Amino acid sequence: MATTQYIGARYVPLFAEPIEWDKTKQYEPLTIVTNNGNSYTSRQFVPTGVEITNEAFWALTGNYNAQIEQYRKEVTAYDGRITAAQTDATDALSLAHTNENNIAANDAELAGTADSGLKTLITNETSRATTAEGANKSAIEVEVARAKSEESKNAAAIAAETVRATAAEEGNASAISAEESARVAAVNAILDRFPVGTADLRDGSVTATKLNQTGVKSILNGFTVHFFNNKDPNADNVGLVAPSNARISGFYIEELTLLCITQLQVYGPWSSIKSPDGKIILPSYVPAIVPPQTQDAKEYIISGGACVWNDSSTWKTWYGYSLMSGRQICPRTNVDSGDWFTTFGSAVAILRPYMTSTLDAQTYDALVSANEVM
Repeated sequence: MATTQYIGARYVPLFAEPIEWDKTKQYEPLTIVTNNGNSYTSRQFVPTGVEITNEAFWALTGNYNAQIEQYRKEVTAYDGRITAAQTDATDALSLAHTNENNIAANDAELAGTADSGLKTLITNETSRATTAEGANKSAIEVEVARAKSEESKNAAAIAAETVRATAAEEGNASAISAEESARVAAVNAILDRFPVGTADLRDGSVTATKLNQTGVKSILNGFTVHFFNNKDPNADNVGLVAPSNARISGFYIEELTLLCITQLQVYGPWSSIKSPDGKIILPSYVPAIVPPQTQDAKEYIISGGACVWNDSSTWKTWYGYSLMSGRQICPRTNVDSGDWFTTFGSAVAILRPYMTSTLDAQTYDALVSANEVM
């Protein structure tokens, strides 16, 4: 019988939702995001806090800002050449006006002298200056004409480059749009195959071995387990309260609201459930519970047994202990000063029926509808 289903990692890129990159989010492999106008594709699973510039996790797949920056630099270079030509022409014209004004001032000063020799010199100088001025004007006119011609050429080159850059940009935009449409269509074609229902599975296609190795393992890997231990600095002890001469350890599973206390040992004095002293308080991620209305044993959510002993007697008596409001652990009877309170084994409780508030987006019904397994 031919195989018609693919089981394995996703190999078609997926657009993030939203598409703009967010440092605080996690991304699956082959996920496309945008940042500052460029597009990036994840090379592998990306945890939170990874920068978009980390090439071990992200590949730059569309650098459109660099193309636009190159066009801008070319246009700026043309503008600089035009400005330089205009400055040269302006300087030459200003010098000609200065010479003309100086000649006019000299003529006015020397017009009334009787010295014919001086007048001759003045006349000759005037003629020379006039000729030089004419030459300067001609040179200026030639330079102005050349500068205008270059300016016209530059303007035409800039206009042509602008048209080319605009056409290239539009072509890039069209190509990007077409690529996005094609990828979205490919992703949608794959998504149309999910969720995989019972009717989509052939008889005998999922064996007990496969289910044990993949499905159950996937469910277990999805649980959030917090381990606490007041003697272990690496444990998840946020909000845990316990004196230095006490020991408490255990774990809490968020999705199941399952609390397990594996070890509890407290040195007296320790107040009972009738007057809790806050000596032992569970971590803050353990949800608060509805406090019991009476002191009846059946109203306590978790109830364990313990041996009470001291230096003079290895067995003085035995007590119970309970989970109270405010996440406190209290003995059923006061523990005297100098006595040790040591539990028998572990105590386990499901806290969901007793919680004062629900877990956001993690209720049992939500888990059941999402994975179709529980």
